[in-house]
This record gives sequence, structure tokens and C-alpha cells, in this order.
Amino acid sequence: MLALAGKKATPFLFCWHLKVRPSVRLFLLLLFNNRLLTQQQLQRRHISPGSPCVLCSSQAFEDSLHLFFQCPFVNEVWNSIRLVLHAPPLVVSHSVGESLVSSFMALGSDARLRIWLAVTLWYVWTERNNVVFRRSPSSAAATVAKISQEALACLRWL
Repeated sequence: MLALAGKKATPFLFCWHLKVRPSVRLFLLLLFNNRLLTQQQLQRRHISPGSPCVLCSSQAFEDSLHLFFQCPFVNEVWNSIRLVLHAPPLVVSHSVGESLVSSFMALGSDARLRIWLAVTLWYVWTERNNVVFRRSPSSAAATVAKISQEALACLRWL
């Protein structure tokens, strides 16, 4: 379970206490509960036949676990950020919820690092949507620049 001010917190309370935009908080709740409309979710609902991840050149099926924790594009983005911040790598588990909890717990109680991770995950999702809906891919470096701008704006709220 996640810690919040020394107490155990549900994902809802944890997300709602992050100093990020409300849209990022809602996104994190959907991600915690594996409710984002990835290709896997669309296929499960018989909306789409499913397709590989649009962010990487692998043929990996796009589910939340791959998209946010296993995708080479995401790892390149997070590694660029974490090297500057001296943050630990993402923790990959058997489910997206467990991976998310483990990754946030690995950051300890550092609110700044938690904001950086939340914003990184949000921008991975927006980048994925830009590729799917606008056919407008960005490089990992461009994505890191967007993340940095947003995270620094959020850090002013601390």
C-alpha cells in the first residue's frame, strides 16, 4: 500500500494528494485500475482488433503494462529523467497496478520525484494519443522536454 504522511493510503487518496493538474490525477486513477483505453482494453470490449504498441518498433501488444513500464520508448524517456534526478528505475511487476505502486514506493516520500513520475506517465499517454489520433510522433528528447516543463510548473505548487 502507498504511504501518505506516514499512513497507508488508497490509490484514490494518493492520487488526489499529488500536486499535479486534476487531469493527471484522474489519469493516474484510471491507470491504477487498468481502465485506460489501450489496444488491449479496446479489444476486450470488441471495439478494435488490437494492434502493437505505436511508440516502439517492437511487435509487443499494447496493454498498460507494456505501454507504461516495458516499452523501450518509455524506458528511454524515464532513464533520461531519472539520471538527472538520481531516481530509481521503474519497477515492473505482473500487473500495471502493482508496477505503479512499486514504482511510486521506490521513490520514497520525495514529493518532487512522485510529481516527476506522475507527469512522465501522463506525457507517455498523451504522446501515445498523438501518434494514434494525430499521426504526430515525437522523439524521446522532445517528450522529455515537455515533461520537464510540466513538472517544473507543478513543483512551484509545493
